[in-house]
Amino acid sequence: MTIAFDTLRAATRLREEAGFEGTESALRSDLERFEASLRGEMRELEQRMTIRIGGMMVVAVGLAAAAGRFL
Repeated sequence: MTIAFDTLRAATRLREEAGFEGTESALRSDLERFEASLRGEMRELEQRMTIRIGGMMVVAVGLAAAAGRFL
């Protein structure tokens, strides 16, 4: 037994009656805000890591210079 289903009518009904388009644009907006927030957090993390690695390098060079004087 075959049942006919009008997909165009169903899509139109979802879009018009159920506010499907509004949900899509709200989701897109939320996703863009999340992406911007994530990029900002990644930038901040990158800066903190650069400072920490630089500090470790300064300490390592200082230790190497101190060891060279005592040996």
